[in-house]
Amino acid sequence: MIDAFDEILLNHDDGDITVEHGIVALDAQNSGHINFLSSAAPSYFSGKAGGKQLLVSHEAHRILSAKMPKAAFLPCTYFRPIVLGNLQVELLPSGHSPGSSFLRIEKKNDSLLYASHWSNRPTTMLRRAAFRPADTILLKLHNDPSALFATSVRRELERLGEFCSKLLRAGERVVVVADAAGTAHHIVGLLTELRIPVALDKHLQVLMEAEHESNPHVAHFNASSSPHANTPRWNQGARTQWIDPNSNQPCVLLLAKDRLLARRQRVLPQGIWVWTGLDLHLHSQCSWLAHLTFADNFALQFSPDLSEIEDLVKETHPRQVLVCGEGAETCVHHLTRRGIDAQVFAPPRLETLF
Repeated sequence: MIDAFDEILLNHDDGDITVEHGIVALDAQNSGHINFLSSAAPSYFSGKAGGKQLLVSHEAHRILSAKMPKAAFLPCTYFRPIVLGNLQVELLPSGHSPGSSFLRIEKKNDSLLYASHWSNRPTTMLRRAAFRPADTILLKLHNDPSALFATSVRRELERLGEFCSKLLRAGERVVVVADAAGTAHHIVGLLTELRIPVALDKHLQVLMEAEHESNPHVAHFNASSSPHANTPRWNQGARTQWIDPNSNQPCVLLLAKDRLLARRQRVLPQGIWVWTGLDLHLHSQCSWLAHLTFADNFALQFSPDLSEIEDLVKETHPRQVLVCGEGAETCVHHLTRRGIDAQVFAPPRLETLF
């Protein structure tokens, strides 16, 4: 058990992190009376129901409720604190993907901000990440942040834009395989800025519509502009030009990577295929996709790098930072060198008798 200063108690056991003796679990597999989900990504929430109440944002609830009809959800509006036991909790948008959230916890004079999936790279397709001061930050990392650099992500986006623009001028259609959570939204934002027509597979259409319903102010959507539009529409300002995915018109067609690998994309569209992400080997492991030739691969991975972690710390002014997950030691070393009180937050080691 770790005291987050004077009041908030954290426990890390069997890979699950809980607060206040299990009142709230943080992206846990089994523990906790109420399990907070920081992301609505299908590959991430799978198996996390476990008969517990799921604390999610309203945007995430719209996405997950159809996929988890038996789950007990506790939807929460961003920026509106609620009371759970002796804790006050508040969800804040984390800017990573539709419905992704920070969780801020207060108890008496202490506060904790839990961050698992976030991005403060600008895009008008998603709510911007919102930061609030906290005494303690708990970071859960899913990639080694030293391997990811914001400058390379920007360059990869620029390369993708140049690649698509060149092929569309030649009358071609580009098929982009992208992660549904986060990456596809950033790509749509890029293509919108370049005024490149966009088509989406059905899975991504559902995600975009869920985001639109929750965020009607998002610049790319209004009543007359929808991913389901059968003809291209331009509206006032820099709006996305949606194309019917069955059209032969030159455009960029986005396919959800997880759906494609699970063979839920029954018909493979025609076009010049490209892969996005750091996992190019995945398609070669899928026998039914092995015959496809990818013209290029763009290393787009929207996980926080060291500079984004520093920005989060600067925005929240914590007294201490706890880090768990892949690359935790690297992150702690980086923060410590900058004079930040940081430590690895790991399960207790079991004593071994010889």
